[in-house]
Amino acid sequence: MNLRTRLVLLSAVFLTGCATTERGQREVHVPPAGNVQTQPQPELPPIQAQPLPPAGGGVNPGQPLTSHPRSLADSKPGPAVMTLYQQAQQQVRDHRNEQAEASLERALGIAPRNPFVWQALANLHLRMGQYDRAATEVQRSNSLGHDNPFLEIGNWRTLAAVRRAQGDAAGALQAQSQADDLTRALNATPP
Repeated sequence: MNLRTRLVLLSAVFLTGCATTERGQREVHVPPAGNVQTQPQPELPPIQAQPLPPAGGGVNPGQPLTSHPRSLADSKPGPAVMTLYQQAQQQVRDHRNEQAEASLERALGIAPRNPFVWQALANLHLRMGQYDRAATEVQRSNSLGHDNPFLEIGNWRTLAAVRRAQGDAAGALQAQSQADDLTRALNATPP
């Protein structure tokens, strides 16, 4: 990462906690220590794409499974997208979620219709506790996945984790059931 990019990221991180007063001066807002509430963090899937199929899709007996990419690399996204995706994975491992989010958003700027990048962003937002965004990104990934069962299974699992984190046990069970059904159907389908 070049110096300019580092300075831009550092400025963005600093400015995130700042606000401008009426006189144009910056104030840093820090919540009082006594009012901070933490929520238990759900068990999160890895950021890397998982085998899954899209909503409303499933295993289509008329379409060979070999026609579906199983991962981002299989979808042939191009070197820039692949590099940004790998960079985001490393940033997540280094607990730099905001930088990972920026990397994935840059990847989407290059390949906005790649369902595996949307899936990775959904997993990242799940990890960050941004459940509504994660659910929306799962839906976007599924809609772009063209009935890819490998993609959809992972998306249903992510949605199940989102619903569990939101306290929606019935929604979590339904999403997990969809993932399990697709996995069984995929395993029963000859390659």
